[in-house]
Amino acid sequence: MIVYVESVIVDNMVINSLILLLTKDILKTKIKRSRLMLSSLLGTIVAIFSPMFSNIINLLIKLPLAMLMIMIAFCPKTIKKALATLLVFMLVTFAFGGALLGVCEIFGIKFFLSKTVEYEYDFPIGFVLLVCYVTYLSAKNILKYIFKKHSNNFLFDVVLKNKQKQLDCIAFLDSGNKISQNGQPISLINFKTFNALFPEISLTNILLKHNLPLCNIIYIDIKSIGSETKSILTFEIESLTIKHNNNNFRTIKNARLGLSLVDFSKNTDSDIIISNQILGDNYELEIDKKIS
Repeated sequence: MIVYVESVIVDNMVINSLILLLTKDILKTKIKRSRLMLSSLLGTIVAIFSPMFSNIINLLIKLPLAMLMIMIAFCPKTIKKALATLLVFMLVTFAFGGALLGVCEIFGIKFFLSKTVEYEYDFPIGFVLLVCYVTYLSAKNILKYIFKKHSNNFLFDVVLKNKQKQLDCIAFLDSGNKISQNGQPISLINFKTFNALFPEISLTNILLKHNLPLCNIIYIDIKSIGSETKSILTFEIESLTIKHNNNNFRTIKNARLGLSLVDFSKNTDSDIIISNQILGDNYELEIDKKIS
């Protein structure tokens, strides 16, 4: 009995964590490790005591339990986000269960449903976790492939010029980037790109906000994930040229850049995030038609 309880605890903690992580990847949101563990622990505790409940009670508590788990893990700020997260969470849960039952069908492992899923013989240790982990990795890589294929329509070659320095970059067109200053759109660059453009300016000087030989410095407040307001450094460079099909598509003189200390390059495969305001709304419409 002790082995069974320990197995339930380990299996459910790991599987719940994988379901929450895949939900996070699909929604492209963030989740704190402490909240992830707490949410997984709640699901595990209910799983331990579920055999003591009737089938009807187990059925009735599943939806409230799922909602409580996503509230703990993701803290959605609106009802719409909560419902969207719940839907994705439930779909991922079904996908994991379907993968496990599919493997059972392939290998001829017979099972029947009562208050829990029971099998005609014991699995090797870690079998369930292996199936769920492979499912998680497969789904994550598929999502990554789809995102990269989709994002290729939004990637551009960009040349940044400032005084005697010229820097070739990859830009990602983000239609959700509405950051501007007095109507002038602001493109975000990461610190690696900033350092290549201004190697003489250290990160310490940026954080302390002094000795910054930049043009027209303005600090603006923006809202990040979780509605947390942050102040970012913005400044002007000589020009920003966007290339398309190896030709200069558009050049913006006195382009304003904003320094993001969050490394977005891994998610966007880019060094700079430009706004659709730079390319124009008509170009965004053309992109949407191409994708559809």
